[in-house]
Amino acid sequence: MIKTKTRIILSITLLGFLGMFLIGADVSLATWAPIVVSITSGDMTKNQSNTIMATVTQAFGTADPNEVNITIESPAGTTKVNFQKMSCSGDGYSLSCSYSVTLGCDWASDAKIRVDAYDPPIESWYGSATNTVNVGVPLEICHNSIDDDCDGQTDCADSDCACEPSCDAIIDGVNLSRSPLNTVYDVNTITFSSTAWDDCGIQNHKIKYWVNGALHSPVDEWPTGGTHFITIGPYSAGTLIEYQATATDNNFNYTATSKESFIVVECHPPGSTQSQSCGNCGTQDRICQANGIWGAWDSCTGEGVCSPGANQGCGDCGSQICQVDCIWGSCAGEGVCSPGATKDCNGGCGQQTCSSSCVWGACDNDCPYIELGSQTIQYQVYCGIGSGVGLIGFKWTYKDTDGDTESRFDFRVNNINNVNDLSPEVDKSFDGLSNPDGSDNSQAIIVMSPIVEDKITYNTIYYWWVKVFDSKGADSGWKAGPSFFTDAHASPWPDFTLEPDPPVVDVSIQLCAVEELGLCDLDVSVCYDINNEEVSCSGGTFFWDISDCDGIFVGGTSETFENPKVKLFSSGEIILSIIDKDGFGPCVISKDIEPKLPYPDWKEIPPH
Repeated sequence: MIKTKTRIILSITLLGFLGMFLIGADVSLATWAPIVVSITSGDMTKNQSNTIMATVTQAFGTADPNEVNITIESPAGTTKVNFQKMSCSGDGYSLSCSYSVTLGCDWASDAKIRVDAYDPPIESWYGSATNTVNVGVPLEICHNSIDDDCDGQTDCADSDCACEPSCDAIIDGVNLSRSPLNTVYDVNTITFSSTAWDDCGIQNHKIKYWVNGALHSPVDEWPTGGTHFITIGPYSAGTLIEYQATATDNNFNYTATSKESFIVVECHPPGSTQSQSCGNCGTQDRICQANGIWGAWDSCTGEGVCSPGANQGCGDCGSQICQVDCIWGSCAGEGVCSPGATKDCNGGCGQQTCSSSCVWGACDNDCPYIELGSQTIQYQVYCGIGSGVGLIGFKWTYKDTDGDTESRFDFRVNNINNVNDLSPEVDKSFDGLSNPDGSDNSQAIIVMSPIVEDKITYNTIYYWWVKVFDSKGADSGWKAGPSFFTDAHASPWPDFTLEPDPPVVDVSIQLCAVEELGLCDLDVSVCYDINNEEVSCSGGTFFWDISDCDGIFVGGTSETFENPKVKLFSSGEIILSIIDKDGFGPCVISKDIEPKLPYPDWKEIPPH
């Protein structure tokens, strides 16, 4: 029997373990064969059962193709599934064929599939198709004891299983550090840094700390791994700080760092010392105690006298600034005097008081003075003062420009032209005065020999000075008057007697001034020689004046006689003037004379 030539169409479908994937069709047809093969192929996976489905269509005849075979090989031909018979089912015109194969880890990354269909009765009836597919690597299955992904690692040993809960028993890592790392002082803030990591991811990361045993709330936490920070403090010395980091990964594995702690201190190490400035450039120390707390500061030593920058008054309204070394700088801006101080002014007559601004105030007093030209010898009298005595009169005028009264004057006379001589002849002071400005002052000094205290003598040149004082005690200073010369000796001291005494009107009277033999027994008048010894005035120039008594000179005498005789006719003055032989005089004496009337002549008569 001759079989009708039949066209057979073959379809091959590759199904993977996880599902069927239609990748595409690559059909090669046997041009002359009565059996035509068409191949549709997808990728295969290593270490898994890969089922290959094929459809064979025969164009003529009723019998199925006798045989359908499959060959799978790597492109290099190093690995091969040799010609194997496929399992087929169907009617005489269309067969569905399949073949299951597992490719090992040694298989290449792709595979060439060839399907051959035969009809043995007519061996020339033949169909074939080929297709090249990728050979992939599956994910590792973590509990089948197979190296599914062909990386040499099986199950939990494979990194693909790292996050499998049954394989992931621990977190890869969590750490915790702090800054400062060592000693923490009460001025420090503390930064905690924690890093948590895990290949499967971190779902919770915490940094916890306790202050003196109390957990700080809320706890700082984050929903991710990586590095996180918190900063706390500062805390007072003696505070106990404990700290810890925890982490939980996505498989709920939990881990924690060990709880660490430290105590906040003021100082470290114990026994160390600290110094600080104190007071005015001084220093003081304190010692770190065993508990890390500073002890008390000791006393301040080495201080200066002031605080830098301080300002104080100095001197006379000046100021000075304290330098950086706590020593006062130089005094600047001083005035001319110290407040309240006084000084003499106007030659010592007044005082000036220094004001609060260190400036001298006005002088409070002018000097009294002796009016220019008023200091004169008012008189020199050598007659009529007393026997052997003269009198010198001095005059000056007190002046004061601010109207102060004269309270005192000092008067000094000396034969040495030195007001400061320690033994002046005359040295007097007169106080208790209240003489107004412009008052004339006078003073008289006796001249005599021999000299006595506060007197002067004859035949000497003298110098004199006056000092006036105002009511405020200021004085003019010594002011010299014109020098003067005293007479060589004392002037005559005239005197006379009468005989008879009392005289009688119109009766001859003997006037006796000097001793004259037979007329006058005594030298009633006294004259002086150059040594101021008493001598007779006889020989000097005499002049008598009896006119006031209506008298006449009798007995051959006249007004120039030393001892004349006179008759008086009324009461009146008899005046005697004498100039001694040296020319000193005239010195005059006058006496009031009251002559008596003569007695009447009596004639005795008998009684009646």
